Amino acid sequence: MLNSQLPGIDSRFSNVNGEHFTVISTGTKGIVIEYQDGRVELVTKPDWQKITIENNLSSGLISS
Repeated sequence: MLNSQLPGIDSRFSNVNGEHFTVISTGTKGIVIEYQDGRVELVTKPDWQKITIENNLSSGLISS
């Protein structure tokens, strides 16, 4: 079960839109994720915590 802690490197997730992504880095500015299509995005730690809390309620963020 996900919580508001930071994910591990190489953790894989799917969002509510069916997009799959992998955590490729964590650091002081946030979590860097890479989507299957090659897009890379920085998610701030507060945003990650908000996403995981909201999506845990709706079962929208799935870890594998």
